[in-house]
Amino acid sequence: MRARTTVALGLALGLFAAGEAAAADYRPPTRPSDLRVTAKTQTTISVAWGASSDNVGVTSYRTYLNGAQVGTLESTARSTTYQGLACSRSYTLSVRAADAARNLSQAATITAATAACTGPSDATPPTAPANLRTTDTTTTTITAAWDASSDDVGVTGYRTYVGSTQAATTTQTSATFASLTCGTGYTLGVRATDAAGNLSAMSTISAATAACPPGGGGGGTTTRAYWGGWVTYNDYCTPGRPTWSCDSPWVMSSQTTFEQHAGKSASLITFSGNLTNGAAPFDTTAFNNAWNHGSIPIYAANVAGYTDRQVANGAADAAITAWAKAARAWGHPFFLRFAWEMNGSWFTWGVGNQGNTAAEYVAMWRHVHDLFTAAGATNVTWAWVPNIDPDHTMAPLSSVYPGDAYVDWTGMDGYDAGSQSVASLFDSTYATIAGLAPGKPMMLSETAAPQEATNPTKAQWTADLFAAVGTRYPLLRAVSWFNSFVVGPGGFTSWRIESSPQAQAAFAAAIADPRFLPARAQMPSGSPIAAP
Repeated sequence: MRARTTVALGLALGLFAAGEAAAADYRPPTRPSDLRVTAKTQTTISVAWGASSDNVGVTSYRTYLNGAQVGTLESTARSTTYQGLACSRSYTLSVRAADAARNLSQAATITAATAACTGPSDATPPTAPANLRTTDTTTTTITAAWDASSDDVGVTGYRTYVGSTQAATTTQTSATFASLTCGTGYTLGVRATDAAGNLSAMSTISAATAACPPGGGGGGTTTRAYWGGWVTYNDYCTPGRPTWSCDSPWVMSSQTTFEQHAGKSASLITFSGNLTNGAAPFDTTAFNNAWNHGSIPIYAANVAGYTDRQVANGAADAAITAWAKAARAWGHPFFLRFAWEMNGSWFTWGVGNQGNTAAEYVAMWRHVHDLFTAAGATNVTWAWVPNIDPDHTMAPLSSVYPGDAYVDWTGMDGYDAGSQSVASLFDSTYATIAGLAPGKPMMLSETAAPQEATNPTKAQWTADLFAAVGTRYPLLRAVSWFNSFVVGPGGFTSWRIESSPQAQAAFAAAIADPRFLPARAQMPSGSPIAAP
């Protein structure tokens, strides 16, 4: 019987085993009701809707214009105004509700037109924005400003561009171009628009983001990364019945099947267990199976059965110390992904669950780290991995960061819950972590995309994700795919790389890049484990 108490997929999939976490929330809110137009002008359309309901609680509403998200509103919002539109033009307007688990409701959608253009036909475009200039740069953003344009009727707004691709619209004379790559030059553009939809000539400027953080690399093809998976709840050893009895690294035939389907051996193997249960000691067999395969273990360690305060105050010291001493005796370097996704409340150690506070989480982390140090378990590389939070609805990451002296690698967990771009999911959290712990290598320790008909772009999403490793996200130097067949938000189940021939081919093509290290390519000799 394996000494393991849980398989967890985190917020996006919400697999919470008995004794580890509360029941998963993958039920989306109801669709906003009675979406209707309440007012319109030549350049605006105002709408209102009825409240959505949710089994846990609605946290926000997202608004869309012609299918593209344009805003996120508080849960109390029941109306919004779409601005910067052209007169006498029809638009598709949509609203979706979101909950804390980032489940999205079905969209409430209407088609509406702005007021008719009045007065003489306006065919004169505004003047081009003058004196376009940069005012600030970071590793991922460039802020620019310009002088106001003029128009014979009136300027209604500005459109910003990165190269030839429109980035955003604004009514201000400044904008921040976000989600850029460090140490990279860009051509930025701005055009003014009027109520008739006339566009000015584009003003452009060449500008570069700030240099990449130490150890990050500039995103060239020489940046290397570990890769692997959490091979769990598959039918590799019991066809037709996905079950944890086939989990790697206990069943290594499942690991080799996964690698055969991926077309490459894995330099990482992820699995999980409990530090505070004395009946579930360090599993030498599982660790040996991973290490002898030529893969670095990522052990997702939970503290189920205790509050953060209890662990910080020593209630589980005996079990934790025994586990740490066994880890020291095993001797090889490995990643300890301790009490992950703490910024959410779905795990028993998360902020808000069982009354846990951010300060108590930090105290717990430091106490457990100190116990490992006292036990001589210096072969552990500590990985601090929150969940992505693109909507900024969870505990602030700065409040749950234990400090540089207690963290070796940072990381993110995040899933595509259906046709969400890599940039929209990961950019903001990556930037926050990179600013919080500059220079520390980062892992994407759980990620995947579903295959269902609502997400026909899994293959492209997979290609985009791996292309971003070390380039768009220069600190990101390890990726672990959640290769599983389980029910997640919205009923999605097909998270495996084999969910379609196209998805499998895209995954294999992505990791075929020599940047992604195979098994045995770079086995660490000491800790903390260095970025490859």
